[in-house]
Formats: sequence, C-alpha cells, structure tokens
Amino acid sequence: MILTVDENSPSDLKKIITKLQKCRKALLRTLGYEAVSFQGSRVNAASVLPALENMLAVDLSSIYGASSADNSYYVYVHCDPTKGLDVRNNLKHLFLASKFGLKHEPFYVGKGTGNRAEELSRNDGHRKIRARLTQLGKEVEVVRVAVGLSEEESLALESKVIDILGIRSFGQNGMLVNLDEGTKAQERRRLYSPQGRAILRKNGFLAPNPEKITGLGGLNSAVTYRKK
Repeated sequence: MILTVDENSPSDLKKIITKLQKCRKALLRTLGYEAVSFQGSRVNAASVLPALENMLAVDLSSIYGASSADNSYYVYVHCDPTKGLDVRNNLKHLFLASKFGLKHEPFYVGKGTGNRAEELSRNDGHRKIRARLTQLGKEVEVVRVAVGLSEEESLALESKVIDILGIRSFGQNGMLVNLDEGTKAQERRRLYSPQGRAILRKNGFLAPNPEKITGLGGLNSAVTYRKK
C-alpha cells in the first residue's frame, strides 16, 4: 500500500490516520481478534474500578514465563505535571492514584533497568509533550510504579498497564503515547475477564475472537461476540 500525504495538512493527516487504523483492525481480525460488546448496556461505573483491579491482578506468567532470579527490573511511567488526576470524576484516575500513588496523568509506560526511566528520548508524540512542558518551564515527572521485578514480571505489568490505560492513537479513551501494545498482546488478552475485555474495547483495542480460542468455556453471557 502506497499512501501520499501532505504532512503540513491536518486534513490529510486525519485521513491517513483513519486509513491506517482501519487497516490495522482488518489485519488483527485475520489474526484472531474481534470486537466485543455488552448486551443491552455499557459497562457501568460500579463495575469499572473492580474490572481495572482484576486486570491488574491477572497472572500472566503462563504468557511471559516464570520469574527469573534477576530482580533489577522496574516499571515506570512518565507523567504530565500540568494534568492533575481527577479522582472524583475519572475512575481511571482513581485507580492510578490508589494503586500506584500517582498525582498526575501518565502519558507513557515502560520497563527497564538502571537509568532507563530517566532517559526521555522516545517517539514523536512523547517529544511533543516534552516540548510543550519545556515551554511552560516544566519537566516530565518520572515515577517508578514497581521495582525489584524480574524481566518477566516487568513485561507482564507493563503490558497490563497498556491494556488498562489504552493508547491515544487507538481510540479517544487512550491515555498513552506508546506506539505498540506490548509483547504477546493476543495471548494475554485471552486471560482477562469479560469485563476486562469490554474495557479493552473501550480503549480502542480488539479483544480476541473466541472462535479462535480454546480452553475458554463458560464465558459470561453478558458479553457477545460478532461472528465473521
């Protein structure tokens, strides 16, 4: 596919982003993904926070492997100090404050060792946020949300945070400027509850198609899947 776009034209950029998102979804469907929705109603507020907590608690060791002896890894987030968490009106913000002690909205998540968290050279979306903060006389707030992890544990936590917060380029509910969904996205998303998969869908991700998944009997009837 060859696409021509004027990078100085907002209209052209919007069209190309829309086209690429459609191509991505079409490709993922061929790989076994399908959208998921609730019957009759959306996820209600009372169920969102427990669903987020359950997603964080899911054991992904079967996907990323057992923990190794090296516990030098950690998971970090880069936060925007100009955007305080609104814990009264935003359940994701409440989740972030209660689980990770954050005070400002994160826009990037990663894992690493040593000084990786403090190295701020990332993608173009990340650069634009840094540039805006610099103009305001601010700096990126770096927070290590979990330390003393094995590489496998850091991969699992990083991936779950991506699923929970969403990626901005995938949908309007996404919070992160990360460019990818983390490793083994399809495999790990099979382990989430129906409520967790509904949150994935609201974040702009595609939940796995159960017709291509084995060993998942007894799915909650409140969730339906579209057949191809």
